[in-house]
Amino acid sequence: MTDKELQRLRRSELLEILLAQQKQIDSLKKELADANEQLAERKIVIEKSGSIAEAALKLNGIFEAAQRAADQYLYSIGVASAPEETLQTADRSLSADAAQETEEVQPDNSANAGASRAKSRKR
Repeated sequence: MTDKELQRLRRSELLEILLAQQKQIDSLKKELADANEQLAERKIVIEKSGSIAEAALKLNGIFEAAQRAADQYLYSIGVASAPEETLQTADRSLSADAAQETEEVQPDNSANAGASRAKSRKR
């Protein structure tokens, strides 16, 4: 409405307009509060998801270290009681595993990893 139209209105009509605007403001405030509440809930879910993912990655690293320790233990037991042929096979296997882990850890040094693999195959 223009200023002229507002000046021509009676007080009761102006009050009705004010009441309607106040209802609209209250409704919009409620919608905003609901939207903020939903946003806070989503942020919590996202934060928990990040924490769970981090925990899973850490556990994965722990399991990998435990597996390596178990493999090393089994290898050392095999060294003490296995015949020479079995030892050479196990040694080649561990060398290949070490080369593969080196490649995974250092993907930028692919040329060096290839040389390491060639050396381990010659054994």
